[in-house]
Amino acid sequence: KMFFFFVFQNRSHISEEVLLDCLKYIESLFEKPCGRSLLEQFFVDGRELLKIILLSANKRLSLTYVNKTLKLAIKILELGKIEFSEHF
Repeated sequence: KMFFFFVFQNRSHISEEVLLDCLKYIESLFEKPCGRSLLEQFFVDGRELLKIILLSANKRLSLTYVNKTLKLAIKILELGKIEFSEHF
């Protein structure tokens, strides 16, 4: 969580390339069950996901970054829906 706090607080000093690499890393976590579990735990209350989405509102960032962010948000929301439906 500290990473996202740092990125969110210092977003004007971080290049888009670094942010894209972060998104790629998060996306790679979907490939393994332990990664999906980690994502579920991290994004359980929605605050961190909201921070990622708000970060994409920066006018300096490209539409590519915004698109990737929204696609990631959808995947995370779908993960929560799948995990929730498996338990009930």
